Amino acid sequence: MLRAPRPRISWLLGGLAPLLVLLAGLPPPPAALGLQQSSSVRPYPVAIAPGNQHWPAAFGDFVVWIDDAENRSVIRANDLRTGNELRLSREGAVPAGPPAVSGQVVVWPDYRGDTPTTPWPDPHIYAYDLSARTDFILSPVPGRQAEPRIDGSLVVWTDYRADPDKGDIYAYDLSTRREIPVVVDSAHQAQPAVSGQVVVWQDWRSGQAEIYATDLRTGEVWPLTPAPGPYERPLVSGQRAVWLDSSGETPRVAVYDLAARTALAPIPGRSPLALEGSTLVAQSTAGDAIVLYDLSTGASTPLAPLPAGATEVWAALGSGTAAWTDYRNSELQWQPNSGRLTNQDIFVARLNPPPLPTGPRPNLPYKAASPERGVTFQVWNAPAATSAHLQRAIAAGFSWQKTRIAWAEIETRKGQFNWNETDRIVEASQSAGLQVIARVDVAPRWARPDDNPQGPPLDYADYSDFIYALVQRYRTGSPYGRIAAVEVWNEPNLQKDWGSLPVNRQQAADYTRLLQGAYQAAKRADPNITILSAALSPTGWNDDTARPDDVYLHWLYQAGFASWFDALGVHGLGYRWAPETVPTSVEGYTHPSFYFRRVEQVREIMVQYGDADKQIWLTEFGWHTDPVHPTFAWFRVTEEEKGDNIVRAYRLAQERWAPWIGVMTLWTMPDPRWTPQQEQYYWAILEPDGTERASYRKLVEAYRNGLLPRPRGGCRARGPVSKPHRPPGASISSECSSRSRRRSAN
Repeated sequence: MLRAPRPRISWLLGGLAPLLVLLAGLPPPPAALGLQQSSSVRPYPVAIAPGNQHWPAAFGDFVVWIDDAENRSVIRANDLRTGNELRLSREGAVPAGPPAVSGQVVVWPDYRGDTPTTPWPDPHIYAYDLSARTDFILSPVPGRQAEPRIDGSLVVWTDYRADPDKGDIYAYDLSTRREIPVVVDSAHQAQPAVSGQVVVWQDWRSGQAEIYATDLRTGEVWPLTPAPGPYERPLVSGQRAVWLDSSGETPRVAVYDLAARTALAPIPGRSPLALEGSTLVAQSTAGDAIVLYDLSTGASTPLAPLPAGATEVWAALGSGTAAWTDYRNSELQWQPNSGRLTNQDIFVARLNPPPLPTGPRPNLPYKAASPERGVTFQVWNAPAATSAHLQRAIAAGFSWQKTRIAWAEIETRKGQFNWNETDRIVEASQSAGLQVIARVDVAPRWARPDDNPQGPPLDYADYSDFIYALVQRYRTGSPYGRIAAVEVWNEPNLQKDWGSLPVNRQQAADYTRLLQGAYQAAKRADPNITILSAALSPTGWNDDTARPDDVYLHWLYQAGFASWFDALGVHGLGYRWAPETVPTSVEGYTHPSFYFRRVEQVREIMVQYGDADKQIWLTEFGWHTDPVHPTFAWFRVTEEEKGDNIVRAYRLAQERWAPWIGVMTLWTMPDPRWTPQQEQYYWAILEPDGTERASYRKLVEAYRNGLLPRPRGGCRARGPVSKPHRPPGASISSECSSRSRRRSAN
């Protein structure tokens, strides 16, 4: 069932814009067109809660950043191995600048005093030990401290203890707990960076900016620039230092060899952002991308696009992990001239990622016309309503129906099956000319004896065995009718649909194991079956109770998910906006998961992982009219609006999403037992007694007037995969042709 993402209160209070901003003439995102990313680098999100997340730092398995989603800024960390988040700054703390991280230590400037009763008026540098989960202040002296950087045990920062307007450079050795004055001068010094025992900084002793370095082992200090000039943002790693040189017509990144004491050929770029070894992260000269440069070879690799108007260009690099402030979920991505920015995110990429787990490439037995139309049925144990609902579906031009098959109701004991209801529904659907999608979940008590049927079985092989039995019974050519597609579970990115267990990276790998077993079992039973991955809930919530669909989908792909499904199941929720509404365009609803076109971002992830040849099947989408339940009432529409939005969604998909959109299954035909006290009641396009609602009449009218897409030749894949169960004398092409003729006649 479609569910609303749980909103954070602070970003849900904004009022609704009076008018919806519609896309109309803008082209789709490049990835939605099926363009493959040119780089082997695979970016993925780690912090995408609605609101601004920015100023990341990275080292190996940890990324830290400032989170502005709440009323007060917070320093957070993410363990990339598990996906778990950790709050680092204390309650009442006020971070005053970007954090930095090296090894297990994070540092940042904070207005908090050493204790709540001894606050300073200026920020000081704090350190947090990720392994011990403790923090401490480095230098408890009066005066502002800013711009901390860390490498190994050495922390450096700009210190204003001597003069509030002119900084000095100080260091702190964590191994000896000793403070070190690096450069104390009457002139201003700022922007320090450190590598080992070498510190570089911007120095104003001559009255203009220069870049200086010192080796703390020898005490030697020397200028890296031959003369003063417009130099800033120095970085150092190993034997290289870089900085921004704006002395020419276009900015460039100066490169310096510390061992040889010589300048090297500059790199084109607007700003150096991070340096590790020979790898430089910089803003491109045009300002439209964050780019990786290999200083040894001169090769460059795009890391992330930067939209026009990006207010913060920031990246970090540590122990092979890059992190940056990303705008793909922001207003700048979807509305370049909106004037608002409320959704910066943190993305990362491993520069030397482990290879993705690999398996056989799915056979993709069926490619739907783009789109084909389906609707969810709720006729389990409701035989009196089945025929009427099938007739209504045919009259509205639907060619698919989706039914939830509760495993627990069929296999009440291991190996003992009651197929009566499944036989009835599948046979009736096939006789009416509708293909069947079966969503299979709900573990029986014998497979999960904790009275939580929404959780997976204790032994995943039990689920695989059931999938085999189901597909074997309703295989191609079966006398009981055919199930054409199986959706393996539902919304595993929500804790409530995974047995109340924590939703994290390991749990995504667990779902991948469940999917793999189901896929292999189903294909043994019928190679022609289409296996759909469980559709994810489109939510922006990000903790162990729920994970955003894009975060979770990255985890799935990184766990080897791609080998075990034929089409990606997706849920598309429109809330109260029209389907064309540009994501982030409604004031107060700044996360793309609030919009139907979130599907386009999901498609981009598929393309990034090489799955452009697969389709997306919307296994649920729709709008509702619920005035009763507060969780849903805030995004209700009228019945007429619901019908209009459904028609427009199908037309948008046909015009913009072909050929990668497959079957689009509307939520829902009603259960005849539903009442107005149930929120499901308000999603339906008929009354429970079968009376037509205005939304249904809109669909029928649009279908009769040719406004809805008609099936245009969805076919089984050619090749021997279909041969074992093909009716005698029938070719694949003739099956497709006869199906197209039958649908066109409806």
